[in-house]
Amino acid sequence: MLLEVKDLKAYYGKAQILHGINLGIEEGEFFALLGPNGAGKTTLINSICGLVKTEGKIIFNGKDISKLKPYERVKLGIGVCPEGRKLFPEMSVEDNLLLACEDGCEDRLEFVYSLFPRIKELRKNKVKNMSGGEQQMVAIGRALMTNPKLLLLDEPSMGLAPIVLLNIRDALMRIKEETNISILIVEQNVHLALELADRVALLIKGEIVKEGSVEEMKDIEKHYFEV
Repeated sequence: MLLEVKDLKAYYGKAQILHGINLGIEEGEFFALLGPNGAGKTTLINSICGLVKTEGKIIFNGKDISKLKPYERVKLGIGVCPEGRKLFPEMSVEDNLLLACEDGCEDRLEFVYSLFPRIKELRKNKVKNMSGGEQQMVAIGRALMTNPKLLLLDEPSMGLAPIVLLNIRDALMRIKEETNISILIVEQNVHLALELADRVALLIKGEIVKEGSVEEMKDIEKHYFEV
């Protein structure tokens, strides 16, 4: 098991957002966490990254990382494409990518460019001059440049045009098929998640209410809209 989350509770100030989350992700597994706005999906991503106050345990690659700082978690192999992307708008595409890389950068850069040929074309352009979809490609690429064992994706489909969404889907499928990177994606796009994932969970009001294989969760839309 690459990632184990045990009885995880998370708080913003005194407000409790996550209520005893338990989940595990195997090496090379694509795990999708679905849920409506306000369910706690982004909070779970931020908890794994070390950005919010938590109780419980987060075990990564056999090590308890619950007390580690965010940059220490990145060094252990956790890459993240956060909500809002958080790129450096005045820097070029390539500088944003290389900023996340310490060694082995050339091979990783070529892999990212093979996933997203469009950003290779724009690699010398400032990020602020790019479309939202192009920026999303850069954000996913930057996470890959950290050489992650686990890739965390926070609603990567949000606000994307259909053609861009297809590009993102194809890139994620290639990552799944060509690497051993585990992926945790949090999404509201049920169809995208079911197309890509090995396992799926539904998060409602800070609790996982249903979890299983894609086959077991094929009726998730019914559950999704009933709650």
